[in-house]
Amino acid sequence: MATPERKNDRKVLNKYNENSRSRKARTTIRYYPPQNFGMVEEDLYRSSLPTSVNFPFLDTLKLKTIIYLSSDDPSEKLIQFCEEQNITFIRPEAVIQSQSKLMTLPEEAVIQSLDTLLDSRHYPVLVSCQLGRHKTGMVIG
Repeated sequence: MATPERKNDRKVLNKYNENSRSRKARTTIRYYPPQNFGMVEEDLYRSSLPTSVNFPFLDTLKLKTIIYLSSDDPSEKLIQFCEEQNITFIRPEAVIQSQSKLMTLPEEAVIQSLDTLLDSRHYPVLVSCQLGRHKTGMVIG
């Protein structure tokens, strides 16, 4: 049979463990990659347009460049994140001018993206579009 002192020790220990667990839960960082994220090869990645939920994950990649292939404007949060992390944000001029909602890219946009990918100074690189499938696939493929 436990003595009153032992019962109090258990209560204190249980309370300590509960507090420790709750502190750990508050400081745990969760990493969520963008939708359709994939590693193409070392330091070359593809995905949909990253959101603020994805920023801690992107930090782990130590990106130097993001190539954005969608005619939709990127979020201000993404632009701010790139500035804070010294990530070069490239949106080919041909993509901006086309404003096409189709799943195709102007030839000039593909050429500019490939030129960027051929320059090792830009690596690690993330290539993305709105969904991370069609336009991204055209450049990565």
